[in-house]
Amino acid sequence: MAVLKGDQEGLRIKKSDAAKAYQAAKFSNDMSAAMDLVDMVWDEGKEDAIIDRLMDAGKRPIYVLPHPAFDDEDAIDGTAGMRDGPVNAIPFAHAARLAEAIGGEIDNEITQKARVGRTKLNRFQRFLWQPSFVGDISTDRPYVLVDDAFTLGGTLANLASYILAGGGTIACATALAHKAAKDVPFALTQDTLYTLKTEYGPDIDRFWKDAIGHEAAKLTDAEGSFLVDWWRSEQSKHDGYEGLQLLRNRLLKVRDQGE
Repeated sequence: MAVLKGDQEGLRIKKSDAAKAYQAAKFSNDMSAAMDLVDMVWDEGKEDAIIDRLMDAGKRPIYVLPHPAFDDEDAIDGTAGMRDGPVNAIPFAHAARLAEAIGGEIDNEITQKARVGRTKLNRFQRFLWQPSFVGDISTDRPYVLVDDAFTLGGTLANLASYILAGGGTIACATALAHKAAKDVPFALTQDTLYTLKTEYGPDIDRFWKDAIGHEAAKLTDAEGSFLVDWWRSEQSKHDGYEGLQLLRNRLLKVRDQGE
């Protein structure tokens, strides 16, 4: 996300101007500022990669993004409602730029149902409080999942699951920025799955399905890597604990105390 916030070296405009554009686009629904940001970080190599994925489908894509935006201050019990409309224009600008460059159209059917905002949730809270979606799904054209920034990918993963459950197909997922300013895989890789089962044991699939609602194999690669890194960092602090036991305790703390 350093690129979008305007605090990274090598931008094509002044860092101060980029930072102002980010604030206007992210929090004030300024579409002009959002388009400036998208153009600033646009990578034609990524555009080509998306085109390659769409060539397999042979049909014009539909670009879909998680919206409307939700108040970051929402209580985790979900009592706060949605804003009247989105405030973050960056995903819309990203989708518009993709449609202009590649072709296709932006979806106007699928929206998020009311739920808590995720921007200020910690990573374990995000596992328990996940978004859901409503809206008609096209079954004859591929979807491209679009967002402004990628953290763990849980929101896009839930959106993908909704589309697939309704008979739709996913060509690929793309985001403009990552906190570490690098490309990351979306779906769980075999290497990460193997490491996850090595660290937590073969029962991680059953445990995760009971605790969260789906098998560990359906995590995003970023989610799986986070769980591996978390256990490795906690292991030395909790001598005698098994990984699944400690993970169960952590999720229970989140559920019962919200932290």
